[in-house]
Amino acid sequence: WYPRLELSYHGKVVTVTKNRAPSMVRTTVQDLAAAVEEPPRQYVVHERDRDHLLAADEMPDPIPLIDLGRLMAADEAHKLREALQTWGLFLVTNHGIEESLMDAMMSASRDFFRQPPEEKNKCSNLIDDGEHLEMEGYGNDKVVTPQDQGLSWNDRLHLRVEPQDERNFAKWPTHPESFRDVLLEYASRTKRIRDLILRSIAKILDLDEDYFVNKISNTARGFAREMGNGTMSQSSLIHW
Repeated sequence: WYPRLELSYHGKVVTVTKNRAPSMVRTTVQDLAAAVEEPPRQYVVHERDRDHLLAADEMPDPIPLIDLGRLMAADEAHKLREALQTWGLFLVTNHGIEESLMDAMMSASRDFFRQPPEEKNKCSNLIDDGEHLEMEGYGNDKVVTPQDQGLSWNDRLHLRVEPQDERNFAKWPTHPESFRDVLLEYASRTKRIRDLILRSIAKILDLDEDYFVNKISNTARGFAREMGNGTMSQSSLIHW
């Protein structure tokens, strides 16, 4: 199992409305991987879509890379503006998060996903005796139209990290013991990066540098989404 970690911050609250289409609660990918030799078809990219798959070295243009240590320089600020106007996303370097902290976060995530199902299910996102799903916790996502929807070959642990008073520690793993402290430190450091980027964007727009930070700093919702991926022989054709 190979973990991925995403931290996202949202300035707006997303309201989820009920969908009248039939839904299903999925078996975890770890359970499926232990029971089958090949992934079920809904996890495999459809033949009609395979011509559109691109490896990273086949992309026509590289994803923009922004040096956060040089954001005060006019040329780097210009690169940030172009990245936002074209791609709408970018990679960062010189972000100030030590490799040791990143390694600790990955290690804690890996240790969680390597646990047996009964341990991970203590953080389950299932409620009402398994009839419904909630956003936070361990498991996978609600599927509304399983016959048409491509499914991701991973299980996830989705946790709210901001605002502080909305953290639901009942969904946070207690093993490994370091998990909570490491995630809180990692989230704190990424929040600083967010604020640095927001201040840079404000300057680009000729606004007060704290304009966006003041708008969302204490209200933005931040989430950690950690994903454990299984291995399969058709890995290049699986939805990740």
